[in-house]
Amino acid sequence: MSNMVEYGREMKPTFGHIIRIWWAYSWRAFLFALVGGLAIGFGLSIILPPIFAQILGIFAGIVVAFISQLVAFRAIIGTNLNGFRLAVLQDTPKTEKARLNSNAEPTDKMIKAMRELSELSKK
Repeated sequence: MSNMVEYGREMKPTFGHIIRIWWAYSWRAFLFALVGGLAIGFGLSIILPPIFAQILGIFAGIVVAFISQLVAFRAIIGTNLNGFRLAVLQDTPKTEKARLNSNAEPTDKMIKAMRELSELSKK
């Protein structure tokens, strides 16, 4: 996966979006847990006596379930979900938001500072 950021617009999630995200996550988590659980369970049943395999299998199942959920969640980030995708975006600092949302004209102090910066960069 590329580190390149593609810009879209932030949307308010609808119930349809929530269902698509839930389904994309759920089937992957189930599949990963099933495959991982079967592999671990089979491996434990081969190398350990049945009672120990059952006891250790319980704890291994919890670990496999946890890891499979993380892997499933990671798998859906960036995946196209029929018109939208989940992405991790860096939040804009409050000062930058205020500047972007401000319709105010630059003040004399700002204009003076910009001129000074411009002159310094020419040197």
